[in-house]
Amino acid sequence: MKRWAILISLFLSLAFLSSTVFAAKPIMLAFRPDLTDIPNSFTYAIVPIYTTTDFNAIKNLLNNQLKNYVKVAAIDDMNQNNRIILVKNATSAGFNMIELDEQLFDPTLNKAQFARDLDSLKTYTTLPIAVTANHDPIIDFIDKGGKPDIVFSECNERTIFNNFKNYGLRELKNRLGTKPVYGVVNIADVAGETAWNQTFLKEVTRYLFYNGDGIWFWGKDTGNPTFEQKANENWPVVKSLITEFYNCSDTDGGLDYFTRGTILGGFEGKSYSYQDICTDRFNLKEYYCNGPYNASISYRCKTGTEDNDEGADSGIKGTCTVYDGCKNDGITNYGICKKSSYTDYCSSSSTLIEYYVSGSTCISTPINCGTDYICSGGRCTIPSTRCPILNAWDGQEFKEIELLNIHAPKDQDTTYTSTFSMQPKDGKYEILLHEAAYKFWDGSHINSVKLTDYSGNECHLVSAVHSKQGDILQDLLYSDDKRVRTYPEEEVKLVYDSCSGTDFSFTIKGYNRKCGPYECGYFVFGYPMILIAPFISFVFVLLMVALYMLILSLLEKYKII
Repeated sequence: MKRWAILISLFLSLAFLSSTVFAAKPIMLAFRPDLTDIPNSFTYAIVPIYTTTDFNAIKNLLNNQLKNYVKVAAIDDMNQNNRIILVKNATSAGFNMIELDEQLFDPTLNKAQFARDLDSLKTYTTLPIAVTANHDPIIDFIDKGGKPDIVFSECNERTIFNNFKNYGLRELKNRLGTKPVYGVVNIADVAGETAWNQTFLKEVTRYLFYNGDGIWFWGKDTGNPTFEQKANENWPVVKSLITEFYNCSDTDGGLDYFTRGTILGGFEGKSYSYQDICTDRFNLKEYYCNGPYNASISYRCKTGTEDNDEGADSGIKGTCTVYDGCKNDGITNYGICKKSSYTDYCSSSSTLIEYYVSGSTCISTPINCGTDYICSGGRCTIPSTRCPILNAWDGQEFKEIELLNIHAPKDQDTTYTSTFSMQPKDGKYEILLHEAAYKFWDGSHINSVKLTDYSGNECHLVSAVHSKQGDILQDLLYSDDKRVRTYPEEEVKLVYDSCSGTDFSFTIKGYNRKCGPYECGYFVFGYPMILIAPFISFVFVLLMVALYMLILSLLEKYKII
């Protein structure tokens, strides 16, 4: 039976910090009904290599982005010379394991000779070699001298499954010692091979997983529409079972050292709960979810003060922060890196409250922006434009942060960065850009946007929707010649993932065209100024003409000309 697999792996590494991820039983996949719908608990994939042609096709997978996920080469060839070639190829290509696929099911197979063939294959590779069959053929093979490194034991029928529970698993363990025994479950089985149903699927899967060393889901070749239909019917059951085996949630949304957090979940059928906690005055043990698994990391908390606008700079919205090491909550015993942050803000349209470092703390002072400036978005700025207004999700609603000043001449992009805090929404982070340009016929021209979390990790923009234009994701992903225009009152909703925490920096690139004298007049007088300005100009011209005629008449009267 041919099996096809491609996998998306779970294991992510955090190279920049020391972390601990709890070991888990592997969950393997050798068939996937839907390329985009797969639980992230799958550990790696089993890929068939039946001929050299098959190998050349699979080798392309190993050379692209899937190389970290395709781990096991399944070889189904009864010819020993062909096996040797395929084993050599699989070894040089970078597979992690070789599986001799169901050859023990052949009733004509000489198991003693196959044992010698297996010994011979081991001289051509350093990879572990596994065999697959029901438990009885595998036990007989081992008794005849077979020395597999790993066993995949199939349980496709009720009788076979009952025998596996009664003696099969015990006998395999007695013969293999510490070598792993993985259970195999067919998720695409149909009447004709077994009397399969979803209740039996759950029973078999749970027993093999909890009593064995891991599990392998597979289905027959998807070229058969009946098999494919059955596999799709069983796919939701498979996903729910995997979630039952491994699941994790984090109340602080990930690696957030400044928010109290608890991870809750299940690990191989046992529930757990771990709280972030201080191990000493300076070090925090932060628990987080590594996919569906629980993990922890040791983080050294900061001490001292920091001012990101470097003092009393009224032209930059800044935040002054006092860091105070690691603190445990005396009531719940949560641990957090303690910090107190104070952000510049406008107390009125002309007065800025500016925070800055003084000794070991942060103090504030009021600053009058002066007659040529206004206070907006926590800084003193020239009142010549409106530009997009940044709004971020605060856990309840979109909260206005500040105006993003990309005021610049036409077609000359500029950048503006805003630092702020926001909360995740359904595991993602959402931003709303509301256009507040004063020119009803123009607006802002946005080239690109970027969101970075507190650790310096750039978030992944997964959605960008304009309130009138619809999907504009591709237009904002990269800095290029494409710009998205936003007219007054229009909005752009941005959704990010692949980041964590609550403190972020948002950078926008683009421009909001500088205004002319009539347009700028709106800031003071509103739209009526734009409408009245042409009339004023006309009256001014008439007055100049009248003055000219008066002067000309006087000159003629007194015979000057």
